[in-house]
Amino acid sequence: MDELPLFPLRTVLFPGMLMPINVFERRYLEMIAACQAEGRAFGVVLIKEGPEVGGPAVPHRVGTSAHVIRAERNEDNSGLTIVVVGRERFVIRDILQKRPYLVGAVERFPLEGVDDPRVGQLVRRVKDDLRAYMGLLGRVSGTVIQVEQLPDEPDILAWVIGIALQVSSLERQELLECADLPRLLGRELQLLNLEQKLLQFMARTEDDQERWNTFPFTQRPPN
Repeated sequence: MDELPLFPLRTVLFPGMLMPINVFERRYLEMIAACQAEGRAFGVVLIKEGPEVGGPAVPHRVGTSAHVIRAERNEDNSGLTIVVVGRERFVIRDILQKRPYLVGAVERFPLEGVDDPRVGQLVRRVKDDLRAYMGLLGRVSGTVIQVEQLPDEPDILAWVIGIALQVSSLERQELLECADLPRLLGRELQLLNLEQKLLQFMARTEDDQERWNTFPFTQRPPN
């Protein structure tokens, strides 16, 4: 079991995900300085209870180790803006309050079931659904979203989908906590399906609104 400094936030970090963090509290500036000096990671965990700034926060038990790849002082010298990349999942077995910030006694939490025979079929389905989802998301947001070649490694693909899904932090945490790959891919299929239906409804609503807007101001639309 390892000891890992913890940074509770109101967002979820997935393995392989890049995340900017604005660090301004003294305790976390101290934590980042120590991690950089020792060349070690810290853990990003979603807040379960409590504030993000100031008082103590209770984190969810599963998080992701974060490695700082860039750090810059803010212009007013009030703090740091760092960019981290997520590496490995961990589960918190105990909270150790040895420093001004939380330190967790953690264990690695690798995905099980990578070689499960169901994975191949699930991968084919999620790739198709992800492309359809991103196309709809681009249409509704008025942007062009290009889906580059998706990773062949099923576990990496699963985390890419988690990053891409525009869902709540609690739903993202649910994905992060999935113990095995088939369960993770299956849940992502459900979310992709639900989100596509929502985006399709939004797209139809925008199309309807556009048609109403074409009527001259002095006329009434037909009943």
